[in-house]
Amino acid sequence: MWQTHFLDNVVLAMIFQALPLSATPINASSESASSSSIPAESYFKEHTSSNLLYAHIIFMFLGWFGALPISIMLNIAKSNLRYPSQIAFLGLHGIGTIFGLAYNSRTPDLYPKASHNGLGWVLSALIFAHFIIGIVRDSIRRTSDSGTKDERAPFIAEATERMTREEERNMKASNQPSESSSSRAASPNPNLSESPVDTDCEMLFDVHLYYNSRLEHRYDEPMTWNRRWANVSGSNLLVRILDLWFDIVDQGLLILGFIAICTGLVTMAGIFHEKHIFNGLAHFIKGGVFVGFGIITLGRWIGCFAEFAWAWNLKPSKLTKRTASVSMETVECFVILLYGITNVFLEHLSAWGEAWVPQDLEHVAISLLFIGGGLCGLMVESKALRRLFKAYPEALPHDGEFSKHLRPQPGIPINPIPAMVIFLLGMILGGHHQMSMESTMMHKQFGNLLISASAARCCTYLLLRISPPTSMYPSRPPSELVCSFCFICGGFMLMASNRDTVQSMIDNGVNAMVVATVAMGITATLMAWVILLLVVKGWAEKREEMWRDRVVSVR
Repeated sequence: MWQTHFLDNVVLAMIFQALPLSATPINASSESASSSSIPAESYFKEHTSSNLLYAHIIFMFLGWFGALPISIMLNIAKSNLRYPSQIAFLGLHGIGTIFGLAYNSRTPDLYPKASHNGLGWVLSALIFAHFIIGIVRDSIRRTSDSGTKDERAPFIAEATERMTREEERNMKASNQPSESSSSRAASPNPNLSESPVDTDCEMLFDVHLYYNSRLEHRYDEPMTWNRRWANVSGSNLLVRILDLWFDIVDQGLLILGFIAICTGLVTMAGIFHEKHIFNGLAHFIKGGVFVGFGIITLGRWIGCFAEFAWAWNLKPSKLTKRTASVSMETVECFVILLYGITNVFLEHLSAWGEAWVPQDLEHVAISLLFIGGGLCGLMVESKALRRLFKAYPEALPHDGEFSKHLRPQPGIPINPIPAMVIFLLGMILGGHHQMSMESTMMHKQFGNLLISASAARCCTYLLLRISPPTSMYPSRPPSELVCSFCFICGGFMLMASNRDTVQSMIDNGVNAMVVATVAMGITATLMAWVILLLVVKGWAEKREEMWRDRVVSVR
């Protein structure tokens, strides 16, 4: 028996002795063994405390793309669940920050002067201040509401008491008909007798005078710092300013979080050094714009911006003329024009001071396409210009006959200029000359995606032309889902097609189809998450309505 245990122990000892040898090649020299002490080129290749890095990524992702969007949706719905979601977001961000600090303390600085660290601290301060301002705003609103009720309570109570006494007096008078009739007979003018309406008006006027006298007496008192703060905090202007700040920061945090994720990826990959940063910024900014536009397109399909008639619906009657005159196509054309103007001056930054090459001229030509297309689209959307170049045939039938031949037009503007510009951009970028086969394939892929998005938008216009919307509710054309997917996926592919990323793909044996497949999977998941967020918003709004109805019924 002891011999069996002895043999087992010998076998286990041989296995444990062989494990360190299996981790190192048999023919490895001393130089290769000492090469492990050389710092890695990027944090992706740095294996020191990699678990801390993964924990930092997971908690930051859960916080910025999980808890924060839910908190924003609950805040838009004015739900009382927004504070637990904000606390969860702050907790996830704090834990992720701790893991990031622990990882930085154990690894060398492989990316000096990285913007990710500074941006992280700025965002930490911003979200903490944002949370505090939200609490202060709600407390001020609650205090001002309660203060207004407390100030009006004694006057309302007095008015109620006087009305009760007047009703009792009228009831006593009605119980004594003989006395009242004799008094009316003794009166020289029965029309001058006191009526309940006159009594109520006099009573309310007396209460109003008493209320104003109390206010005048209050403002005659010396102004102290406590009273000054009470007046400022009780004013609606301060609450409106805090509401505006809260809404701007609340929705701007999504963009800042996306920027933080992008800078984190750049820092960990060790790319965009020196002049390469201009090529990286160009691809990330342009791709990010397409991703954001795809998310907005998905939101329009779901029903967002329906109050501005941007959800493929008719214009609500409550819109003012100034608001209703701005269509989503006008916004798209303005963005195209603005991009073309800025891109003319920013295209040559990576080779500033050097000679222009044909590729630079090609990029400037794309900018001219955007400038011309944007201007053309804005002129098509302009109602004033339409009235100027409106033309009819010379021989027109009578107005009554002419109205019979008119075909009803769709209630939303149909402007194919933005779709045409995106279609041409997809063709240009799909045939854009590149230095490697992988980069050429990636440009071809996102060029085809942009062409598909343009074709889907044209299908939307065709559907709306055949069957125009008939209500203020979103019509939800199905082709917009395809358009949204193509824009988002094309944006991700455009971001990944920069020179440094393509070179890293070649060095690590990753082909273009792998990146395209990953981008498609991320796009589908992101679209599902956006739809779920808007479902949460709708659920929170219905929950608040049910809660308010319950409170009103109890009262």
